[in-house]
Amino acid sequence: MRNVRVCCGDWSRVCSSPSTTIRLGETAVFLDPPYALNAERMHAWVRALEDPENNPIPEEAKTTNRAGNLYGSDRDDVDHLVARVHIYCKERTEESKMRIALCGYDGEHNALEELGWESVAWTSNGGYGNRGGKNENRNKERIWFSPSCQKPEEQRSMF
Repeated sequence: MRNVRVCCGDWSRVCSSPSTTIRLGETAVFLDPPYALNAERMHAWVRALEDPENNPIPEEAKTTNRAGNLYGSDRDDVDHLVARVHIYCKERTEESKMRIALCGYDGEHNALEELGWESVAWTSNGGYGNRGGKNENRNKERIWFSPSCQKPEEQRSMF
């Protein structure tokens, strides 16, 4: 852990600078944004942010779907935030010095797989979602790994 740097704060501030990512060499980034409340709406945000001239922001996406003042620096709605994280990852697909792991539900970031990202499905125990009974979302859990991530059999031994 001697060479590990842990950063906290707004994800876009921490991850946007080469000095906190690739300037010092290979960097692992673990992104676990909130789950999109509406994957269709989140994808509409992706299209609008990537190509605003041909994909204007839909009216229903202009209103927030997030509780106000959830975080001190939070000015985003959930689907817009997840769309920004998705675009960030997409833009860094070819960055060989960045190894990115992105958490989400099936359907949120599947488009990254066409760019070489690997999706790993897993099932949670349910956690907080079990308090009301059955938690169907626990079977939708995914982690997407960027193409530069090493597979376990390719990793160097710690010993």
